[in-house]
Amino acid sequence: MALPAGRDQVMDIQYRSFDKARDYADQRSLFRLSFPETIATPAETDAHFSWKFESNPAQPQSYQYVAAEPTGVVGYYAAIPFSYSVDGTAMNSGMLCDVMTHPERRGKGIFASIGQFGTGEMKREGLSFTTAYPIRAEGMSSHLKVGWKPVQSLPLYLRVLGVRSLLPASLRFLSPVLNPVVRLLQAWTLPVPNGYSTQVLTRDEFLADYCDNDGEYPRLLAQWLPRQGNALLKGADFLRWRTGAPGTEYLFITLRHDDRLVGLAIARPTQLKNVETLALLDFMVLAEHAKGSTALHARLRQVARRSGKDTVACMCSRQSAKRYRFAGSAYVRSHLAFTLIVKKLDEGIADELVYSESRWQPFWLDSDDL
Repeated sequence: MALPAGRDQVMDIQYRSFDKARDYADQRSLFRLSFPETIATPAETDAHFSWKFESNPAQPQSYQYVAAEPTGVVGYYAAIPFSYSVDGTAMNSGMLCDVMTHPERRGKGIFASIGQFGTGEMKREGLSFTTAYPIRAEGMSSHLKVGWKPVQSLPLYLRVLGVRSLLPASLRFLSPVLNPVVRLLQAWTLPVPNGYSTQVLTRDEFLADYCDNDGEYPRLLAQWLPRQGNALLKGADFLRWRTGAPGTEYLFITLRHDDRLVGLAIARPTQLKNVETLALLDFMVLAEHAKGSTALHARLRQVARRSGKDTVACMCSRQSAKRYRFAGSAYVRSHLAFTLIVKKLDEGIADELVYSESRWQPFWLDSDDL
């Protein structure tokens, strides 16, 4: 999408709902300009757009807005409908994603203006609040200008299992020497407690075996939810959609005790910044079985090693990392961190319900990452 050269100010900006027939080509062009790292990956494809914005089990399936000049789209603002249990009450929210401004129009207030317009429209649609997980600092001030508030820092936790993809190409010949050292340094990790067993399932196996009306997963979720603060309502239909992105593979690792499902981890083999990684999207264990978390971590380590991955990585709160015994399984907190930001749209909701850090325990599953 080419824009006229030499314009030093924004003129004739129209903020409106996204019209696929009118705006799709511009949106795709703007996406590639804004996220060049997705070029030639599944995230760039028409199929991925259709999955993300047109197949959600909620209604409407997405919220999409554009900033348009006569020459084309120069800004885009979107959210996916997510539902949360907030103090035991189900509330509809919008999870912000794919926000972008044309490189030649940045610094001119478009980002803040489309943010104000988009969240205003979502408020009129009846959403209670919106969430987002920015890792880049550039857009944070624009979010804050239109009423978003930072709620929680979410560090990236890493369990290093090998070093090959972590090393510069010129030093990778050292990995056969260094990998045994890494394994030796983790020999102290907490043992797997007696009575717990794990199983690795594909997405389709888990959905078929655990997620029907009488399945064990709905029962696990019903037991887990009341003990949380603000918890994503990640029922079977949501999981089916969330783990159905084209070109992706998700693994479900179950935790059982006395022949009962008491925990679950969801992971995706991938690369993060060219590092071979098993990304941990979700981790949930009933409070009375928290010690069983080490059994899940042990199986995740096994899966990662068999898949040739050098790290297991997880974005989560410090509270979740402590609850689920990350330190005892040799995870370390990296210098990288996401930030959960929230904008309350329903003024009838008490601030402490959505802006209190202790109420939120999100994982990557709560976002559109991975």
